Amino acid sequence: MTRFLFRALAAVCVLFALGYLALAFARVRYPFELEWQEGGMLDHVLRVLDGRPLYAEPSLEFIAFPYTPLYFHASALACKVFGVGLSALRIVSILASVACFALLFRFAQRAAGGALAGLFAIGLFAATYRFSGAWLDVGRVDSLFLALTLGGAYALRSTRGVPGAVIAAALLFLAFFTKQSALGVALLLFVPAVLQSRARGTAYALTFGLLFVGSTLWLEQRTGGWYRWYVFELLAGHAWVPAQVTGFWLELGAGVGLALAIVVWARLGLPRRTGSEGPSVLAFTALGLVLVAWVSRAHRGGYDNAFLPACAALAMLFGVAVERARIIGGRQAVLVGLAALLQLAWLAFDPRAQVPTAADRAAGERVVRTLADVAGPVFVPGHGYLARLAGKASCAHEMAINDLLASDDPQAAAAFVRSLESALEARRWSAIVLDQPWDDLPFLARYYHPPTPLFGTGDAFMPVTGAASRPALLYRAR
Repeated sequence: MTRFLFRALAAVCVLFALGYLALAFARVRYPFELEWQEGGMLDHVLRVLDGRPLYAEPSLEFIAFPYTPLYFHASALACKVFGVGLSALRIVSILASVACFALLFRFAQRAAGGALAGLFAIGLFAATYRFSGAWLDVGRVDSLFLALTLGGAYALRSTRGVPGAVIAAALLFLAFFTKQSALGVALLLFVPAVLQSRARGTAYALTFGLLFVGSTLWLEQRTGGWYRWYVFELLAGHAWVPAQVTGFWLELGAGVGLALAIVVWARLGLPRRTGSEGPSVLAFTALGLVLVAWVSRAHRGGYDNAFLPACAALAMLFGVAVERARIIGGRQAVLVGLAALLQLAWLAFDPRAQVPTAADRAAGERVVRTLADVAGPVFVPGHGYLARLAGKASCAHEMAINDLLASDDPQAAAAFVRSLESALEARRWSAIVLDQPWDDLPFLARYYHPPTPLFGTGDAFMPVTGAASRPALLYRAR
């Protein structure tokens, strides 16, 4: 009974992992956005390819997203290999997600002493694909950030001596250079590094500190201070959402509560393994990943992808716990195996809902033709990449505009609003396309006709993940 149960569990884990890869392959070539900010990410990559700065004074043409730059440069390299388009950005994320699978496997395998632990870890992580936003393969920074974070932690876990600490710190810096959230994990991992030995702790701290300070000073000098403003100061406008401070834990429990129970049971109900290594890199890594997930989710704009680091942390611990139960056997092993299967069943989803349809593709092509037929420039702040596909210039992304207006820099926000008002008054754009009316721009009606809907009823061309936002209203200049 026990052997059959855990074989079935292993088979289900393999199915989830293979299912993710098949789903990623089905989505990678879709020419339009899977998530509404993918087009804005492509705008950043094109600036890298064109040799233009990412961090510059906000303008109607471009406002940077508040991320560090590594993902954009990695995606620019992918564009040179695979061609310019959203597919290249997704390929970077897919490769990074495969690296995450490999690192989760090795973490769990080494902690539990068996390959099945790694397989169970991969299975749970793949099963959380929809719970964490169907995000692993989209053209966003998260998968690369997570892969580099896990890589740095694993380097600290699997190496000895000063060189290993240097490698770990360098990888964690690259994770920070992809997404600032990695800073929390990097700071926590200093504790096991210094407890392993003073020399390793010193090497770790010096390496990370020099890379962090050196890159900040260098980019500050190159961008005239805009790097610090985008990467650190702009995020201050992302206020805490009180409901999500506690809501994060409730959502986590509702989604992966059985896996959490298995991990807690293994920690409290099983004897400690002999020959413990002392300060556990795995434990500090898991703690750091959960904390950065909580902070991300609890701030304004936090979507389901904020759960990704927490799901990775739980997957490692889950794999170890289930494998230890399997080895011990008996009634407890049967209960753990059944609970693990129920958890995976609870996370199951219909993959067809995550794949854009032929109707979505046709609707996107119609929008592009509509923009191409406009005699003159267009302003499409929610999806500037569509303007580029229509042979016109892109523009600042609506999400970046929202970040600017909500920032703690009223002068920069006021300057942008003045430039926007002037452009509208001058009818700079022959047409404007918005996802929804901008109620804070009542003067739009003075210079542009009432909008024409681009879509009727139905949800064609709606992104399959993230905010349900599509180009909907076409305003033509008076």
